[in-house]
Amino acid sequence: MRITLEPVIKSVARTCSEQEVAVPLVQCSALVSACQSFGVEGYQVMAYPTQGFLSRYTPIQIPHAPMLVYAGRYLIPLVFRRGTESEELWNQPSRREAFFELLAWYLRYEPETIITGYQIMGSELNGTKMKIVDSAWLAFRLQEIIHCGCYAMKDFTSMEEFIRWNQKVQLIKTPMIGRHSPVLDLEDQKTAAECVLFFQILRLFFPEAPLCHIKELEKVG
Repeated sequence: MRITLEPVIKSVARTCSEQEVAVPLVQCSALVSACQSFGVEGYQVMAYPTQGFLSRYTPIQIPHAPMLVYAGRYLIPLVFRRGTESEELWNQPSRREAFFELLAWYLRYEPETIITGYQIMGSELNGTKMKIVDSAWLAFRLQEIIHCGCYAMKDFTSMEEFIRWNQKVQLIKTPMIGRHSPVLDLEDQKTAAECVLFFQILRLFFPEAPLCHIKELEKVG
């Protein structure tokens, strides 16, 4: 079944949004089934207060937003900015997998980047306080990695070429990065893990890319 996003209703004047779209409730069960292997345990429908990337950092509330329950502790709002990439995220298996790979990395290394200031407690969740993920920002970051990263990385033949390119575009940012800095600090666990993440996403979209098969990547991993 193809997921087709539909406009959401905001609480203010109960108007239909032209900028925010959501996964229809009737399709949530099918989406949960498609994402169970990534740690999705179900979905909930609840009020979604946000002041994040979705609303351009102005406070809004969506009264009935579908949210995936992830790893028993997080809620992933299925509400995104309008655009073809938002539908592609849930209809392309490679993008779905990349989304959850990216989510897992941020929860481990930079949770403050993707966890909003809102938490929800509900009886259906056994009273557990669930943290809300800024899913719209995460979808944007994935799009950036795919289009600004993977399409360039697919033609790289060596780790050195990747490092030189990253010095200019700074897709991976660490204290070592700068126009005149020589290399990424691959001794740093976070930096190395982010490189591995990018290579994993690259393999999902371009499995035959030369960079996916060089021995140097084993050392980074």
